[in-house]
Amino acid sequence: MILGQRYRISVGPGPDEGWNIDIVAYSYELLDHDSGLEILAYHWHPEGPSAVNRPHLHPGPALRAAIGVSRAMHLPTGHVAIQDFVLMTIDDFEARPLRPDWREILEAASGAGPLR
Repeated sequence: MILGQRYRISVGPGPDEGWNIDIVAYSYELLDHDSGLEILAYHWHPEGPSAVNRPHLHPGPALRAAIGVSRAMHLPTGHVAIQDFVLMTIDDFEARPLRPDWREILEAASGAGPLR
């Protein structure tokens, strides 16, 4: 798994507002443990040389081969939060969590209550 985020930090407009942190791009990649090949990747990079600037999913080489597509694909998605990606790797791809309280940590990070 490779996780990356770009973010912008700014000072709030009022004296009591503190700091604002905004995610401005991300790349979350799930790799095959044995081969190191990409299984899938979620990207969002609204600035830069790519013509695809909306959030999207890249099926990796193995998934593309399974459906008979050889070229790179950009499947549209909504914004994907890093905690949702981590949850997917554990629940759907059976990644082994590194700590027993992993679900509570992801739930606290999401701020949306219980996950799944």
